[in-house]
Amino acid sequence: MANNGNVNIDLPEIQRQASQHDTTRQDIQTELDQLKTRIDSVQQASKNEMTDALLEQYEQSVQKLKNSVLADLESMAQQMRKVSGDQDEQDRSASKPVQSADMASFIPS
Repeated sequence: MANNGNVNIDLPEIQRQASQHDTTRQDIQTELDQLKTRIDSVQQASKNEMTDALLEQYEQSVQKLKNSVLADLESMAQQMRKVSGDQDEQDRSASKPVQSADMASFIPS
């Protein structure tokens, strides 16, 4: 766990949460793909105009969902990884001068 002033950053937990976002996005995508397969079966069985209109509405709704929810989940996961990695690097860089300081300079003679 990295410590940045008063903020504790648990990098493994952030990575776990980002992975959960990825998993949720993939699960939603899988469900949408399975639903699309079922809808395609209905379309093959019914050549009704109403069925076609409903399928068109479904396609529009799914596209909106992909453009909003799925894209947001992906973006959040990427951003979580980036920010935590940047913070970790910043913490490491900030601690280098302290770690490499000559301890003799802190001890009065």
